[in-house]
Amino acid sequence: MSQYRHLNKAPITEALIDIQVHMLQTNDASSLIPFGDLVKEDFPKKYLKKSLSVEIPHRDTGEPSRWELLLGFAYESPKNHRVVQSRLDGFTFSQLKRYETWEKLTGEAKRLWDMYLTVAQPESIKRIAVRFINSMEIELPIDDYLKIIPLLPPALPQGMTSSLSRIVVKAESDTSIILTQSVKEAVDDKIPVILDIDVFRHCSLPPEDEEVWEIIESFHEIKNAFFFEGLHQRAWEPYL
Repeated sequence: MSQYRHLNKAPITEALIDIQVHMLQTNDASSLIPFGDLVKEDFPKKYLKKSLSVEIPHRDTGEPSRWELLLGFAYESPKNHRVVQSRLDGFTFSQLKRYETWEKLTGEAKRLWDMYLTVAQPESIKRIAVRFINSMEIELPIDDYLKIIPLLPPALPQGMTSSLSRIVVKAESDTSIILTQSVKEAVDDKIPVILDIDVFRHCSLPPEDEEVWEIIESFHEIKNAFFFEGLHQRAWEPYL
């Protein structure tokens, strides 16, 4: 049980669960088409997911080599702002805006993951991630709202108008957290802030192992800690 408050109007613009697998032995993404048939009622819009590779230009011809690999497909549910990806290298489920609860996010992700397993039949899982992107507005002074802020030496001008920071933290159990914080220039006395929290772990697990979802659950607690402990109460209070 989380020790942190639930925000009924959470400033989340995207919440996602990503599970990467060892690349399927076939490089033919058409083997994943049946997944689209399983989800088309809820996710009718289909997009291609491609990987583009470019080689350094040859010193004689000066022409770079380019090629594309079709990794899989993304399917969108327009009404609910949800996207699911079925790829040769893994699975991603995203909730865009209109985020409600963690339980709904994980429940839908697990339902779709089980479908992915049926179609893709990967050998093992190599990486698990939970990522939340938050968009907020604060006022001056920013250190009344943000606990993680860049500090300028006193001898330098202090009129900072924007900043971008990326902090990588290694936690227990080989879990890593990437905290990216963007503070933009004020508009009408409101300062836009993007707080991006990415929690992930490299691993080697059987695809059907329930430990996957235990790890994902622990990531939610870590994400909450980095969100609430990185902000003063007046930053997240408007979203209760």
